[in-house]
Amino acid sequence: MQKSIQSTFPGKSSGREGFTLIELMISLVVLAFGILGFLFLQGRAIQGRVFAREMSRATFVAQSKMEELLSMDFNHTLLSPGAHPTAGEGGTDALGTGTLVLTKPLGNFNYYTNWVIPALTNPNVKTIKMTVTWDYKDPDSGLQKKSLTLTTAKSK
Repeated sequence: MQKSIQSTFPGKSSGREGFTLIELMISLVVLAFGILGFLFLQGRAIQGRVFAREMSRATFVAQSKMEELLSMDFNHTLLSPGAHPTAGEGGTDALGTGTLVLTKPLGNFNYYTNWVIPALTNPNVKTIKMTVTWDYKDPDSGLQKKSLTLTTAKSK
């Protein structure tokens, strides 16, 4: 005589096993929200990379112009106190101290420089405040003016 062996585990049903359709749909919705969140973050990372690239280029333009000014004689006219745009005309700089002109086109953007040398407090030291301004294409807010300012000192 044969006896049938039944499961003696508690909570174990003898019916069909697997997922129901509702459980499957809920898991797909959770997965979809996770993928959408990842895609949103990926888009923001790309925007951040573009802004960082433009900031690096602006830093390069500012440092190049700053090195040019630092290599000049201490009494050169471009190092006299006041606002100094480069040759030509453009908009107004972020500080409102003078006109900007195209210094260097890099990529899809034009960079404008302006530097200010405040009145001398020490006759042997001049402070140079370099501003680089460019148009930044933000996908959320459109075209914006961005600027970067570097400050250094030149001594006799």
